[in-house]
Amino acid sequence: MIPFSLRSERESYIVRPVLQKFCKEHGLKTTENRDNLLNNVLEYATQSDDNKSYVANWVDNILKQGIKHIYLRKIYSKTNELIMLQNENLCQKILQEAFADCPMKPIIFSETTENLIMKNYKCKIEDGIVVSISFTFSQLLLENKNFDGTADRIIYPIFVDIDLVNDYVIGKAKSKSNIYYCNPANTIVETSRVTTEELILKAIDFVVEKTSLVLEDKERSNSGFKNSLYNILKAFTFTPQEIQHKIDEFNEDLDEFIQITFSRLNIDLQTNLEKAKNDLNIFLEKYISINYPDPEIFTRDREAYPIKLMATDSEFTRIEEVSIRKEPLQCKEKFFDNKKSTELERTCDRIALCYNRINPTYFGNIPYIVKLEVKKGYCAVKFESYVEEEDINNVLSRVIIGREL
Repeated sequence: MIPFSLRSERESYIVRPVLQKFCKEHGLKTTENRDNLLNNVLEYATQSDDNKSYVANWVDNILKQGIKHIYLRKIYSKTNELIMLQNENLCQKILQEAFADCPMKPIIFSETTENLIMKNYKCKIEDGIVVSISFTFSQLLLENKNFDGTADRIIYPIFVDIDLVNDYVIGKAKSKSNIYYCNPANTIVETSRVTTEELILKAIDFVVEKTSLVLEDKERSNSGFKNSLYNILKAFTFTPQEIQHKIDEFNEDLDEFIQITFSRLNIDLQTNLEKAKNDLNIFLEKYISINYPDPEIFTRDREAYPIKLMATDSEFTRIEEVSIRKEPLQCKEKFFDNKKSTELERTCDRIALCYNRINPTYFGNIPYIVKLEVKKGYCAVKFESYVEEEDINNVLSRVIIGREL
């Protein structure tokens, strides 16, 4: 029922925890063995036509989460398409006319060809208003897994969402590096190599064009997302209360030091006092933080913390900071060396974060890494490990909210 290229364990589309969750929720026998769990789900699907349809739609949803590359960008209407799409009846009419050839079937129930094909679309409705539209695509590709000049044909799912509440288009697909457009001989032709990014953006362009929407201007989009990444960085690198108390203890000392120093150097106190005090506060925070005996103070009670960032200052100097994998950047010297510049520019080009899972029941408490980068007018969001849909949505909501701050 489920094609091998989608259910294969090494593809990491349908992983053991999601199978355990399905079995638990449907009263099926649970086990640690992935093959047994998958067989339980497939057996459940054979029990009735309703079960078969349910499992097929469940597969669509599962394929949408996991190890994903995601690209999002703000959208606008040429006239009033966004408003029309929020009306349930008008939305259905627009979609039926725009995608008349869409078979409206789950991926595993419809033919996948060498061309990009839309399989189905679904509207999410709340209080009689369409809040989002989800489009499912798939395409046959060649993947070089054999390293002998031959390749395997795979079904490659791609998903595009239109967020009608925040006015964003969001494309996602599994990250793959050795993929090619198909040819009859199933052989590797370097000129037919394609990237995950190219396929996602192709699907986004198709949906945007068919729905008569417009992508935000590239330069404006880049600027907005860089500001968003800065706001995310700021939200997750706030000064812990314990450290702030230690800094505050030096308030009078700092004032006295600045006054004496500026007096000796004949520097105007009123003009420079605030900037000087800010510099010394950063100096104090730096040395208190990097010598603090409990590094978890920078991760405790936070949904995420940064482990890498890159920014560009007004003189086009590249600022890059990296910590050891999963060690918080906030206890590193370099973070504070560049803190003033980052705060002044209020932009960030690239950031890597360790995020805590919303629901660790099936995947455990180990944080997952997500990388965010401003690229070609999009915010590219890359998950390095399997994450559930609610975790993906949580990260994307941070990006969207960050642009509004």
